[in-house]
Amino acid sequence: MAPTRSIILHGGAGSWRAYEVDEALRALRFAGELGLKVLEGNGSALDAVIEAVSFMEGSGIFNAGRGSCKDLSGNASLDAGIMWMGRAGAVAYVKATWNAIRLARIVMEHTPHVLMVGDGADELARSRGLPPLNLVSNGFGNDTVGAVALDMEGRLASAVSTGGIKNKMPGRVGDSPIPGAGFWASRLVASCATGYGEAIIMAQPCRIISIFYEERGLPLGESLVRAGEMVRGPCGLIALTIKDEAAAFTTAEVMPVVVARSSGIESFLVRRDEVKVI
Repeated sequence: MAPTRSIILHGGAGSWRAYEVDEALRALRFAGELGLKVLEGNGSALDAVIEAVSFMEGSGIFNAGRGSCKDLSGNASLDAGIMWMGRAGAVAYVKATWNAIRLARIVMEHTPHVLMVGDGADELARSRGLPPLNLVSNGFGNDTVGAVALDMEGRLASAVSTGGIKNKMPGRVGDSPIPGAGFWASRLVASCATGYGEAIIMAQPCRIISIFYEERGLPLGESLVRAGEMVRGPCGLIALTIKDEAAAFTTAEVMPVVVARSSGIESFLVRRDEVKVI
């Protein structure tokens, strides 16, 4: 069997308006194309998710990076996380750069830490020359972006980035930089989450997906449904396995999703309590 290369992305679970979701799906498709190009060039799953999420952060279309919403003080603060080959890197309450996902990678690869926050994360961003945070107001106000990829070596990576919730208290951090909550990647399955961060932190759905799929042997779709239903609030989940099974599930109104493979790119909307296995 030929090596498989795949990437699945979401643009946040919430109450999308028609014109918003059309623009989001176009941006997701382009991000998927970027990630797939990395994979087809024999790049790693980690490189692919970083490339895709970085594009979404820079687009200003999503509540991540340049499109991040503001807190009660009128400022934006960003969270992001990645996981790959048994390692993780994450940042929270970042104000120095819109490219939070690349900063999370720097934490993973160039520090002894998993999570860096606030002034320390900002200083690291400046020292590494990451672009400064300049917001683009899109008015969408939707949720986290995320991507999960499988490369030709059978390696999985997960990446997630967000501007948090609108009008949050300064200092608030959600699920996105928390391994097991906002993102997770094992040898067999990788996933990421979007939705109500406080509830996602408490339920740890991405880690639960791994337990259901790997340890209990449940199908991927059922694993997502069970994990998502444990979250006491709106939640969206995407996942990808080493067998190239992709799935998406949400308890929110709608979640735009794109799956990109060498065989083609599919885009669709996952609606409340619907699970799609692709």
